[in-house]
Amino acid sequence: MSVESPPLSSGIHERLSGGFDFVAVRTQVPTINRNQIDLELRFGSDRTRSTEDVLLWVEVKHAADPHENQLDNYLRDIQAEPGTGQVVLLAPRASLERFVGIPSGVTRRAWQRAGHVIWEHARLNNHEPATSLLCKELYRYMTEQHLTEPPSTRPEHFVAMAYMGDALEILRGVCERASARVRARLGEPTEFLPAPRRPGTPDFGMDYWESWSIDGHEHVWMDWNAYDSPPFETADGRSVAFVSGLCADDAPSLEAVLDPERRRLLEDGVEVNGRRVRFVRVADDHERFAQVASPESVLVGRDLAEQADTLADWITSGLEAVSMPLEQLRRLAN
Repeated sequence: MSVESPPLSSGIHERLSGGFDFVAVRTQVPTINRNQIDLELRFGSDRTRSTEDVLLWVEVKHAADPHENQLDNYLRDIQAEPGTGQVVLLAPRASLERFVGIPSGVTRRAWQRAGHVIWEHARLNNHEPATSLLCKELYRYMTEQHLTEPPSTRPEHFVAMAYMGDALEILRGVCERASARVRARLGEPTEFLPAPRRPGTPDFGMDYWESWSIDGHEHVWMDWNAYDSPPFETADGRSVAFVSGLCADDAPSLEAVLDPERRRLLEDGVEVNGRRVRFVRVADDHERFAQVASPESVLVGRDLAEQADTLADWITSGLEAVSMPLEQLRRLAN
């Protein structure tokens, strides 16, 4: 059974197929009851709203669940709009499979299907270079976020599946060994990722992280991550990247703790413990000033123990660079 809904209800699909003279696109649109819609698409005959319009409200989800009663509120509010309306939930297919309590009046669509449509539109609209370019750039970004699926299976996919179990165990082993070395040098972390099956104990697999609080700064901390589905340009869209540095709840909090000279020195690069440390400003679900690396660049050695050592050295060099006195950092830059 598909996790997506059948075609749009209330005859909207048929009406949209007929074409419209005017299409309006708005984002972050307030509703009559002060709710906020991620995306509004209005199809009509002119700029003036009319009862002949077709209105689509799209709630966009990625790495988040719908809030309590959120979609029910949208269904209620769209009834007050002129024209025929439909609420659409756009989310990764895996999320649609686990969401519960989605109202029956909400149409569900997967990012993966949207990606297929976007790619086909880009491929078939070569006579519109600007449209094609924008669609390809959007598709590339969605691919980096793992919101698309390949058009077909290839031999390398099955090779990857055959080695997936080994790869995950290797990642767990490397992270566990690296964690022990990092803790020995920096002390016990303030927080780490617990495993649901073993409450209070680390699960060193994908998306493992450890963090250390910074005195006087509630919304900023130091951390390192084995990051799945990284959005960072330096990770080149790979399925795993390692991150080590500063992390904050928001940009103002990060800027408040980040001295401008320290930022410049770390962006230019410094030598810490015989290793070149260079930071970049990145954003995911948090705001970060950190070093980012792909696995092959930091898991160097003949066996897991040596590879864990190089990873631990890389992690601690970054965390020490953001916490050491500025005068010492200046000397390392020279």
